[in-house]
Amino acid sequence: FLKSDKINVSPFNVKEPFRNPNFTLAQVELLYKAYGKDAKLTIAPEVIKDIYERTNGHAGLVCLCGKAISYSLVKKLDEGRSLDFKLWSKFLVSSLMFNSMIMYLTFKKMVDDLLRPDAKEALDFLRSVFIGFFDFIQINIINERRLADFLIVEGVLIRKSDNEFSYRMSSIFVDGLVRREVIPLLYKSCPTIPVPRIDEDYLKVLDVLIESIRCFDKTIICNAFKRSFKTALVKVGGRQNRMVPRESVYDTELNRILVNWIVNECNFEVTGQWHLIDHADNDEKDKHYYSDITIMTPCQTVVLELLASANKEELNEHFER
Repeated sequence: FLKSDKINVSPFNVKEPFRNPNFTLAQVELLYKAYGKDAKLTIAPEVIKDIYERTNGHAGLVCLCGKAISYSLVKKLDEGRSLDFKLWSKFLVSSLMFNSMIMYLTFKKMVDDLLRPDAKEALDFLRSVFIGFFDFIQINIINERRLADFLIVEGVLIRKSDNEFSYRMSSIFVDGLVRREVIPLLYKSCPTIPVPRIDEDYLKVLDVLIESIRCFDKTIICNAFKRSFKTALVKVGGRQNRMVPRESVYDTELNRILVNWIVNECNFEVTGQWHLIDHADNDEKDKHYYSDITIMTPCQTVVLELLASANKEELNEHFER
């Protein structure tokens, strides 16, 4: 009777009477300070803030991060038992967090539901509009609102308020889970040639990129001009303020192809990760995200960060990283 596959109600369903609000930053800070005191360790404030940013305060994800710290990071602490942002960032590069998520029944059910044939239309919509973007997007087309509401029920999207049709990804971690566990399985195209390697454990990175770009979904790229765009700060086609696809469009496509190609053929690890740039602390207008893709082989670590129609300031920031 209590088997999850017999239950038709999602724990994310905003229309059900047991709607659970997400934690605030202050609540996450309080929770992790109490955990640190109990476990006799110090968690850096920037780590706690990053956990909040990546989980959006989702209670299950906040607790999963604590479990990950307990099982994977405590043993790596120095004598001072202090978890700093550097160690936390190294952990995020690995696939351990997403492995924990997919073994958590709530997120396993989310993935299973999204892989059903009758969810394909919603996934097409999600992939075209929301994946890799963390601001709210106004949806005016009635059928698309229906698809967005389905994705809310599944825990993939959240709505800005009950009386607005403005939606966004529910969290950075959920975005990563969908890009890792769902999109590659539903959209399988990838190069048909062997993965270019110098030997078994070293990739020819430039050749890998050239072949991957040839397999980009042209429909997704074309649709991005009207669904997943940004305003270019440089001239495009000789004109200023042109709408161009966001970096997230290219990043999601490259991640999908690398998973379908390199992971399946070479069993190397491919992990996409989002980072928050916060130049003005709590000023939301001065925050932005960038993403990178990490490929880990037994002898090589490759980090790829994509820029699209970047200006000089953005390029310099990229080179400094």
